[in-house]
Amino acid sequence: MTLSFMRNKVVQVEPYSENTLAVSWRLVDNLTEAEIQIKVRLPDLEIIAAQARTVRSPHPECSSAPELIQKVVGVRVGPGLRKIVQDLMGGISGCPEFAEGVLY
Repeated sequence: MTLSFMRNKVVQVEPYSENTLAVSWRLVDNLTEAEIQIKVRLPDLEIIAAQARTVRSPHPECSSAPELIQKVVGVRVGPGLRKIVQDLMGGISGCPEFAEGVLY
């Protein structure tokens, strides 16, 4: 018997307005389908808006994606981001896929 597993991750960063970037992250594999949309204000790189959607996930915690992703609004991209995102979105009650997606 042959087992196959394929995973695609796509990250896009595009200008949204004169001082805003739109970041799009999408993960699709055999078990998971999820996406994140983030808007970042320049020049301080503050996250001003975030949306997330989960189609399927092996983690039941990820079904609360719209509420979970709102925790990163107001966070600045820079030193300490990894720890901040892990504290806000990771851990036992968080969603590891979305924490990883924000860090990409």
